[in-house]
Amino acid sequence: MPMNTTWTAQEPGSDPVLALPFVREFLRLCDDGFRMRFHERNGGNLSYWLRQEEIRMLPEKEPKGSWIPMEAAVPALGGEYFLITASGSCFRNISYAPAENTCIIRLNDGGSSWQLVWGLRNGGRPTSELESHLQNFAIRAQQPERESRVMYHAHPASVITLSNLLPQDSKTVTRALWSSMIECAFIFPYGVGVVPCMIPGGAKISGQTAEQMQTHDAVLWAHHGLFCAGKDFDSAFGLMETIDKAAEIYLKFLASGQKRRYTIPDAIFEEIAQALGGKMNMAYVHGGGDDPADE
Repeated sequence: MPMNTTWTAQEPGSDPVLALPFVREFLRLCDDGFRMRFHERNGGNLSYWLRQEEIRMLPEKEPKGSWIPMEAAVPALGGEYFLITASGSCFRNISYAPAENTCIIRLNDGGSSWQLVWGLRNGGRPTSELESHLQNFAIRAQQPERESRVMYHAHPASVITLSNLLPQDSKTVTRALWSSMIECAFIFPYGVGVVPCMIPGGAKISGQTAEQMQTHDAVLWAHHGLFCAGKDFDSAFGLMETIDKAAEIYLKFLASGQKRRYTIPDAIFEEIAQALGGKMNMAYVHGGGDDPADE
């Protein structure tokens, strides 16, 4: 979909949907992500899985238009509603013209097709990575203790740079990030999953991302960006921001030209795991990976 550069600004009072609390939080995250420079041009996307009480807030709940089939069905999400960015939308425009750059969709009962409920005022479709978002939600729906209502995909430069420097395996990347800033082990104790470089969109990358989301809250798409899951907007954005900051610290260390002499020992991570009640990926706790900083 071609990008529109002649938006008409929308005031919150012009559309009752824009006054809903979850919509306002959605738009705030879009603004924050753009200001953090996580989104160049039309890069990145965001989705929110509506709760039942939020669906009841909608002025119009019934879908309109034809059902649009998806490549891969998500039966676990049949009948659910999602707020999601539009394909081709630039984050710098989303809060300025949200009814043109976002949409609320409903899935059919089998989770195989979607239909528009609100938004896409000038036409278009949800993000091309809709299926990645939905498959991730479906995976996390099976883990109620790790509830996720937000899926956030962005292109933070430091994280992408990291995938150019480190072997593309989850343990190596996780240990580099954990060792850069001790709070990281508390914020993403399950580590960061890694999906190798591949063409974005479609079933292949969606399936591999969902597989990683079974055991991680964040997934690095090598040479592309980062996917973060969260129970709310703060946790999803905070996870993205923390991983980007840890990657930046790691890169600054490499740029210093110094050999790594001091790092966080395994014993500290073991203590953190105990403090978290064992909710930590212990496979990543013991020993690092092939880290250029150790050469």
